[in-house]
Amino acid sequence: MHSVEGINTKQGSPVLHAGRASAADAFSGHPGNTALASFAAGSIQATLLLPLNTIQTHMQHHGKPFVSTVRNIFANGSVSGVQLLYRAWGPTILMLGARQVRVCCPHESKKSLKFGSGAAIKSYTPTSWPELARDALAGGMSAVTSTTMLFPMDTLKTRMQLGHKTPRFRQLYQGFTPALLYSAFGMSLWLTSRNALERALPDPSPGTAAAHWKHFVCGAVAGVCVQIPMYPLDTLKKRMQASEHHELTMLGEARMLLRKGGFVRLYNGFGIKVAFVALNSAIFNSVYVQCRRLLHMHQ
Repeated sequence: MHSVEGINTKQGSPVLHAGRASAADAFSGHPGNTALASFAAGSIQATLLLPLNTIQTHMQHHGKPFVSTVRNIFANGSVSGVQLLYRAWGPTILMLGARQVRVCCPHESKKSLKFGSGAAIKSYTPTSWPELARDALAGGMSAVTSTTMLFPMDTLKTRMQLGHKTPRFRQLYQGFTPALLYSAFGMSLWLTSRNALERALPDPSPGTAAAHWKHFVCGAVAGVCVQIPMYPLDTLKKRMQASEHHELTMLGEARMLLRKGGFVRLYNGFGIKVAFVALNSAIFNSVYVQCRRLLHMHQ
């Protein structure tokens, strides 16, 4: 029998233990506390960066440059423009909360839909596996779970950002295929990159400014690395979510965009996305690590 980290197999009943945690492993520690830290970090970064995400969504959907997009958003005045930029704040925060909701399971274990479940999944993987493989599996599986359950809310968010009507029932899962691929591979790549950087870079002295900048930089670099191969999938997802034609397919939409603007069309708004993801991942990772410290999850 191989050993499994964080599992007590006494009397044949696996029980998750809080275990030891460190900043170098985003999935270490008690899944419930991991989920709470993740939700707090996600709420802060979402509130700060939602306007940038809304602009990027408009650029992906309409294929227009940044300046033209901003002008269109504020065409009816400053108040109307700001309202549109934050129109999807409610669904955004609800999605974050739902991802981190704690579901009581047998044997007193706690799991959440994203970071908490990732911690739980990783705790069940054999410690003999390479650390990068355990990170990738835990991140990918937790991302697939949350994407599948929360995709209708994501569709609502996208359509609200674009000023579209509430989606009909048959439209709720339009764009699900590219979203699933983006989520699974993107989360696995981000987590393995983030954890590898956290482990590779030396820890600065506690209490110094460098101690905070390390987590900021690790999160930002990992976030940007993910977007280079994954961004076209995000464009296809949003285009399909906003469409009124439910018979659209991922390949059909990709061919149409390639005919209209070439490969560059799939990357419309990429610069905004890189800035958003760098800040998003950096803010999230920095706040996430601090929340874990407040919850006494780090040694």
